[in-house]
Amino acid sequence: MKTKIVLFVCLLFSVANSQNILNDQNIVYHHKRMVYEEWAEMLPKPKKFLGVTTNAAYWFIWGMFAPQRNKDYKGGPDIRPLKPTGHETMRFMELKLQQNYAEQIKAHADTLTEQTTREFLYWTSTTVDVDPLWLLYYRKKLKPISEFPDNPQTWQEWKFEDEDSYNLASQYGSIENLRIQLELVKSKYYQSRHVSMPRGKRILMYHETLLDWRKFLLTLNQNAKKYKNHYTALNKIPDNYDFAVSVGNKSDKLIVSEVMHSFKHKF
Repeated sequence: MKTKIVLFVCLLFSVANSQNILNDQNIVYHHKRMVYEEWAEMLPKPKKFLGVTTNAAYWFIWGMFAPQRNKDYKGGPDIRPLKPTGHETMRFMELKLQQNYAEQIKAHADTLTEQTTREFLYWTSTTVDVDPLWLLYYRKKLKPISEFPDNPQTWQEWKFEDEDSYNLASQYGSIENLRIQLELVKSKYYQSRHVSMPRGKRILMYHETLLDWRKFLLTLNQNAKKYKNHYTALNKIPDNYDFAVSVGNKSDKLIVSEVMHSFKHKF
């Protein structure tokens, strides 16, 4: 209990003592000289009697025996650092302006970063697999192109209906034309997937590739059907058929007319 009382008394004494220090007029006047309020009065005062200064402290701090720097300070200009035009106030204003400028630069840099990121995502081929239109439509439609062999060698790889159609297409040179079309489709598909370009142009390339692929399949099916029909029609002609006898002395126009009439239901 005695210890608690002693501590309480010490606390009260320290608070009272601190209040006395804070209320020191020298500190108060110095504070006023530092801030906006005023170029305050300076202590100690002269305390004159019959026109003669009776305060010895004044003589050694501000008076005749004081250092020159004290005299210059007391009788000099208003040098409050925190007055409206003081150097500390100006420094704080400069710091605030620099802070605002730094925030503007940061905002601008963030905008450039976001714009660069958007442009990167818009142009790069790295993110093509997550494009919504690719995922919803073109991935399924263009998948047969990626699965089709780059250099097919058999009729199964070419997707012909039978081997005879493939042999006839190879014999009459149609396979080489199909191979050229396939290489063009494959090349366009590769570019649409791996070359950096705007998203709109990439979608257009997807569509063009899809149209070229459909055209390739149509040509492949038409050739297969055409050569199959040719093969069937040729097999119906007898081996001992003499074209010279059948033609005789007929004119070219008549020969063509008869041939077209004979095969008009077969092609």
